[in-house]
Amino acid sequence: MLNHLYLIVHDVEGLPAGAYVFHRDRQALELLKEGNFRREAGYLGLEQELPADASVNVYCLADLPRILERFGNRGYRATQLEAGIIGGKLYLSAYAQRLGATGLTFYDDDVTAFLSARRAPIYCSMPTTRWTGSPGGKRRCGAPRKRTAQSC
Repeated sequence: MLNHLYLIVHDVEGLPAGAYVFHRDRQALELLKEGNFRREAGYLGLEQELPADASVNVYCLADLPRILERFGNRGYRATQLEAGIIGGKLYLSAYAQRLGATGLTFYDDDVTAFLSARRAPIYCSMPTTRWTGSPGGKRRCGAPRKRTAQSC
């Protein structure tokens, strides 16, 4: 895998609020720093409310120098493609649970600094219940509520 998943958890039952990295090899989350980071998440998402309101923000980060050294310019495209597929899977998972999800851009360098990562941010997705949607386009407004660790 080219991308590494980092999360800012706000309101997920069974997980303390904080910043995490997901280790695929161990299928485990590592808490990087605990705390309420809604304000920071809103700032990182280009100062919008949605990242602050979401239950969790998921970021795909990649070690671009290593990827470019190994794969050349096509490595960047492959990393983008993989991040898009991960985002699509997050959307489908959220919709299957009658949640909403969205992707948006962010302040790249600030995300890297906040997560203390040595990787470049590629993609961000946020499962949310503020506005839930479905692939069919129907929307309803709902109050954010806690999610279980298994449902995210």
